Amino acid sequence: LSTISHEYLKGSYSLDLEAVKGGASNLPHLNKTLVTSCRRLHSEVDKVLAGLEILSKVFDQQNSPMVSRILQQTAGQTGEGQELDNLVLKLSILKDFLSNIEKKALKALQDMSSTAQPGQAQPSFRKVKSIPVQTFEVKLDLTLGDLTKIGKSQKYTLSVDVEGGKLVVLKKQKDSQEDWNTFTHEKIRQLIKSQRVQNKLGIVFEKEKDKTQRKDFVFVSARKREAFCQLLQLMKNRHSSQDEPDMISVFIGTWNMGSVPPSKNISSWFASKGLGKTLDEMTVSIPHDIYAFGTQENSMGDKEWVDVTRSALKDFTEIEYRLIAMQSLWNIKIAVLVKPEHENRISHVGTSSVKTGIANTLGNKGAVGVSFMFNGTSFGFVNCHLTSGNEKTAR
Repeated sequence: LSTISHEYLKGSYSLDLEAVKGGASNLPHLNKTLVTSCRRLHSEVDKVLAGLEILSKVFDQQNSPMVSRILQQTAGQTGEGQELDNLVLKLSILKDFLSNIEKKALKALQDMSSTAQPGQAQPSFRKVKSIPVQTFEVKLDLTLGDLTKIGKSQKYTLSVDVEGGKLVVLKKQKDSQEDWNTFTHEKIRQLIKSQRVQNKLGIVFEKEKDKTQRKDFVFVSARKREAFCQLLQLMKNRHSSQDEPDMISVFIGTWNMGSVPPSKNISSWFASKGLGKTLDEMTVSIPHDIYAFGTQENSMGDKEWVDVTRSALKDFTEIEYRLIAMQSLWNIKIAVLVKPEHENRISHVGTSSVKTGIANTLGNKGAVGVSFMFNGTSFGFVNCHLTSGNEKTAR
């Protein structure tokens, strides 16, 4: 290597210098020197990658032969500039392999350990078929201009009877007497979530024909407000006489899997039991209408991953969800599933992907997306896996 460098500095260096003076934008002699210097490194990296791929398959039987395919593709590419690009690509893959293989080995050994101890039961989630009446403690939100209500009790209880299709609004009086109103599902016209106050909700009731009344309530927390809205939506859809749903709920989940296969039970993801937004316990088991799953560094095949999510959803909700679309870019995936009764309401399904890897040609980084129409309303979901920084977000 020192001889090659010495020969370049002694002879070819002056040729590149003359070329630059003449307006050249590259250094062909330096490039040739670099290719010659790294030729042995090419073959050594190929051997190491092949060996690591075999070792990786020992711990992950579903691992796709990505390295073998890349080596076959690069073998047929010639040219000094292309050889250097291929070497950079191989070194990048080698780095990812070394960082992920230990994770796969640890996961495989942990699964073997848990299999050997059948006494340790996996946590299960209660499947809710009939929902008991749920009660929420709230306060009526008053303005200073409403002088007639100043000094009166502002404490209310909202009771949602999903099975009976009604909402009971109960006001607590100072003399321990109670005043209540019962609203059937068709009398609840609108829910208005405050963007500024996350635990505040406006409810528009139908009082008389063509007359409505709005009341603003403040819940104990934003989580309780969301649970109330979800129960009210479920109640209205269950008792609605219309052919189409008034409202739908959507679950969106993202998971960087680190090239490690998932555990046998991924129900905790659907229940938001991780570090993300935790759902309220009383509504955690209510099935959503649409599930959108975005994963990064997911080494499973597309069909296998869809089968895993559908099977887990069936165990969690007792519903056979249908796949709307699946789009993948290398190990970046997005899958969108719906309840079977909504399948005919879906139209204009579209999928796409964008590569943002090296020179915007490699798919190890980038984004995948799915779009569709639900009864005339457009939906779009995008799953990104980008390098640090924001220079690739516009692309």
